[in-house]
Amino acid sequence: MFYRRGCRESHGINTLPSAGKRFTLNVSGFTLLEVMVAVAIMAMVLVTLLGLKNSSMQDVSLMQHMTTATMLAKRAMVEATMVKPRLPGEDEGAFPEEEFKDYS
Repeated sequence: MFYRRGCRESHGINTLPSAGKRFTLNVSGFTLLEVMVAVAIMAMVLVTLLGLKNSSMQDVSLMQHMTTATMLAKRAMVEATMVKPRLPGEDEGAFPEEEFKDYS
């Protein structure tokens, strides 16, 4: 805390002598530097949280895609075992549903 000439601190209140009278000033609040540091810290925290949110959203989307692909592969294997046995080979194809056109 900065002191001016003739000022003294008494329990958080500055007293200033003035022509034989004493009056007190209640000094409270934050300095500009403290506010700037607090804003900078908050900005860094917010940027970090937004980055985590975006990363989490991408992970959820990827896991949803992988789960759908696994279920479609399981369905294709069950369908393959339900029909009469065929000679081994590789088949390619697409799923008939419109929502699964990206999975082939």
